[in-house]
Amino acid sequence: MSSHMYSRGATFTMDTHYLPLKTEESRKILDQCVKENTLMRERVNKLGWTQCIKEINYHLLHVMLSIDFKSIPLFRYYLKWSRNMIETRNEGTGCLIPCLEAIIAYLHKSLTAPEEKFASRLHAISREILKVPWMEPRTLLEGDAMEKANQYLEILLHGTRSNALNFIMSLLNEKMQIKKIMLDIIQPVQMEIGRLWELNQITTAQEHYATAVSMAAISQFYPIILNDAETDKVLIAGTVGNEIHEIGIRMVADFFEMDGWNTYYLGSAVPIDAFIKEIKVRHGILVAISVTIPLHLYEVKTIISSIRKACPSVKILVGGFPLKVDKELWKKLDADGFALDAAASVKAGNQLVGR
Repeated sequence: MSSHMYSRGATFTMDTHYLPLKTEESRKILDQCVKENTLMRERVNKLGWTQCIKEINYHLLHVMLSIDFKSIPLFRYYLKWSRNMIETRNEGTGCLIPCLEAIIAYLHKSLTAPEEKFASRLHAISREILKVPWMEPRTLLEGDAMEKANQYLEILLHGTRSNALNFIMSLLNEKMQIKKIMLDIIQPVQMEIGRLWELNQITTAQEHYATAVSMAAISQFYPIILNDAETDKVLIAGTVGNEIHEIGIRMVADFFEMDGWNTYYLGSAVPIDAFIKEIKVRHGILVAISVTIPLHLYEVKTIISSIRKACPSVKILVGGFPLKVDKELWKKLDADGFALDAAASVKAGNQLVGR
C-alpha cells in the first residue's frame, strides 16, 4: 500500500459542481437504468436520486463532448479516468456500461445518421475497454533521471513550503537551467500529483497545496527571467470560462518571456470580453490559451471564435491535457497551432508569427 494513501475505501461521488446541468435528460436516463439494472437500483438506494442524476449528467456530457468533437481519444480518456476514479474508491464499474448504454440509446433520438454511427462506435469501445481487467496506472517518475523529481515530490507531500522552495532554489544554485527545472522537475511532479489524486492516494487539499507551492517555486525565478526590453513580440496568455488550472499556461508565458517576448499572463478563468480587451490594449500578436478539463473545450472554441471576429490578425496557440490526448483537436477548435509543453509552445509561437 502506498505511503500516500488516505482513504482507499471512500465512497466515490463525482465532483459535478462546475458542470452545466441537463437535469431532465439525466433523470429520464436514470429512470431507464434503474428499471433495467439491479446495480443501478442499489446505487440509487445508497446515494439518492440527486447524486445519481448528477453522475448521469457527468457521463452524458462526456459522451456528447466526444460526439461533438468527433474524438475517439477523448472518449477513451474519459473511460480510463472514470474507471480509475471508480476502481480506487471500491465502487466497481458494474454501473458504467448500463449508464453508457442508456445514454447512447437516449441520444440516438436526436442524432444525425453520421453521429448515430459514431455513437455506436463509442458504445463498442466502452465494452471493449471495460471488459479488460483494471490495472493501476504506473508512476510517471520512474528511472534514475527522475531522482530529483522524486525528491521534490516527497517534499511536497511530507515537507514544508519552505523546504520545497529551498529545494528548487538549490537546483538553480547547482547550475541546473531554469527551463530544465520547470520541464524536468516541476512539470512531471505536478502530473504525478494529478495521478495520485485520481487514484485516491492524496486528497484534493494536498493536490491544491502542491500546485500552490509549485507556482510559488516558479515565482522565485522572476527576478532572473522577466524582460524589460522593448519589443513588438507580445503574448497574451491565460485560461477562460471555468478553467482554473493555470500552472501549465503560466509556465508557457515564462518560457516566452525567456525568449525575449513581452508577456501578459492574465491568470485563470478570464472572461472573454476582458481577454479580448487585453489583446487590443496590449497590441498582442499571439494568444496562448490552455485547457485542462475536457468539458471546457466548448468555452475555448467560443473564445477563439470571438477573437477571430474582434482581432482577425492575431495568431492563436492552444495547449493543455485534452490537446495531448487528441492531437487533432486544435484544428476543430479553429486555432492556428498547438504545443505539448512550454518549450514547444515557444517554437510554435515563433513560427506562427514568422519570427
